[in-house]
Amino acid sequence: MLDTQVGKRNVVIDLKSVEGKLEFRALLEERDVLLDKYRPGVIGRMGFGMRLCGGGGGDYVCAGANVWVAWGAVGSLEGCWGLDESAAPLLLNSDYQTGVVGAIGITHALYQRVEEEDSCNVDTSLNQFNNRYLDLTLHEEEAVAPIKAKDLEFKVLSHDTDLFTLVSMTKQSLRKSHGSGKDELFDPPRFTVVEMC
Repeated sequence: MLDTQVGKRNVVIDLKSVEGKLEFRALLEERDVLLDKYRPGVIGRMGFGMRLCGGGGGDYVCAGANVWVAWGAVGSLEGCWGLDESAAPLLLNSDYQTGVVGAIGITHALYQRVEEEDSCNVDTSLNQFNNRYLDLTLHEEEAVAPIKAKDLEFKVLSHDTDLFTLVSMTKQSLRKSHGSGKDELFDPPRFTVVEMC
């Protein structure tokens, strides 16, 4: 799986200037979703964000994501562990899965916007996802043993395993468990276009 960020646009706008606010407001006229991520409240303090989306007049989805939760004493913490700067979360899976959960929420909110003609706010949190993830507990050894038997060189990942190593290890593990020869998962002829009636 390769996440290429296709369709993503980056802009640099000074939201502290009048010109920047006008430029940003013009961009908002052409949008469906505004994402306020990892720096909770920053866009709101500049006069945009959740309040603008849900305060009437905004017919778009405003989604927020942070490490903690969107409310309470820790709702305004920035980055990871309260650092002044943004930081990558330690668990790659939770970071990616929180994005997936947010995308599902945004998709549902867009559907609601069409059906009910109303704006909607979506909040996601890495910490909340991690809590849910940890609640799942570990698999029983009898469930894990057959999987481990397919790859005797399987390495347990640690918190500092980088994404490139993780992807490489995943591909190697898949090749071992599913095979790479004829009619196996990575056999190129399996990836052909077939006309459907």
